[in-house]
Amino acid sequence: MCRDYEELYREAVELTRRLVSIPSVIGSEEEISKFLADWLADKGLMVRRDEVGNVISMSGEGPLYLLYNGHMDTVPPQPGWTKDPFDPVIEGDKLYGLGSSDMKGGLAAMAVAYAELANCTHLPLMYTAVVREEGGDDTLENMRGALHLAKTFLQGKKAVGIVGEGSVDKDGKLIIRIGHNGKLRMKIKVRGVAGHGSRPDYAVNAIYLAMEVVRAFKESYDYTNPIKIPKVTLDSEIRPPLSINVFRAGGAINQIPSEAEFLVDRRIVYGEDIEELRRRYSSLVEHVIEGLRQELAPRLGELGRDIGADVEEIGMNRPPYMLPDTEEATRLLNAAKKVVKDLEGKVELSYGTGYTDAEILWSFAGIPSIILGPGARAHVQDEYLDLDPLKKVVRAYMDIPRLMFR
Repeated sequence: MCRDYEELYREAVELTRRLVSIPSVIGSEEEISKFLADWLADKGLMVRRDEVGNVISMSGEGPLYLLYNGHMDTVPPQPGWTKDPFDPVIEGDKLYGLGSSDMKGGLAAMAVAYAELANCTHLPLMYTAVVREEGGDDTLENMRGALHLAKTFLQGKKAVGIVGEGSVDKDGKLIIRIGHNGKLRMKIKVRGVAGHGSRPDYAVNAIYLAMEVVRAFKESYDYTNPIKIPKVTLDSEIRPPLSINVFRAGGAINQIPSEAEFLVDRRIVYGEDIEELRRRYSSLVEHVIEGLRQELAPRLGELGRDIGADVEEIGMNRPPYMLPDTEEATRLLNAAKKVVKDLEGKVELSYGTGYTDAEILWSFAGIPSIILGPGARAHVQDEYLDLDPLKKVVRAYMDIPRLMFR
């Protein structure tokens, strides 16, 4: 006999507090990984940690499994916190702390629901808590936890998934995310000619060159033509985001820099082609630099130097994700829609701008996933988790597999 929802919710709140109190900024997930593995083992479950620190557990047996997946890491706390990021506190209906919303609340709710169902049913379930979601890549030394999982443990397993990232709308209602943007991140390094600050005419300032390339990025994008997203009832039109968030150059007040670099964060909307975008931005940089080279030709000839720019991709760049129209994916979605409708009175399907591990699970392991979780605030000062959505997702995580496999 499974425990009632209220008791499970209280346990999820307490587990969220415990997880928040364990610092797990990306790259430092060892302690939280061991804690979560021990917590599951104390519930009498078979659990292990793989070579990168992912926590893995399986229960039951069947031709199709339901996978609960979430990440353990957080971004670093930003300046401006008025509370201790690692000392969780509940004020009213909010639980404050770093990672409470992104996504230790969802991770805790999944652990509680999974452990309960594993002990009171025979349903075919898997639980995975992964490392390095907030910035891992595909290199062996810094591999994103979900990618390692998809290439190892999940290979050959027939499953559908729930990724516990936030899916709460502006009114606090639980929605179902069925797709999200991909991402293309680039470092643009521009080369000029160094010189003394007192003689700028005998140099080519790399900052000025880079500013022209930045301007071209800004002006090249048409934000007035959003892309229509199929299948969803919310967020049905998306303007592809492009932002330049880091700029580096110079080291001395009296020296004109010969190098400047900036980082571009371009999110890729469903329907766009990542390869075409790669070609477009490389061509844009080449075009701007060639124009500047011609403009500066007399000075460059006098200096006996040239200018240039390199485009380097950084991180793990991936295409957008959309829940596929497979039989198993439809079965999962229908169960989730019924459960969310029971909880909210109606169900909304959404497309998210932020990237999640759902794309990795599908592309590398063939596991179609929805995104369903209690979070709504990520990467902000004084991050908090609204507790009402947490209560709802505990019930959803319990009821979706019971409805799917009945």
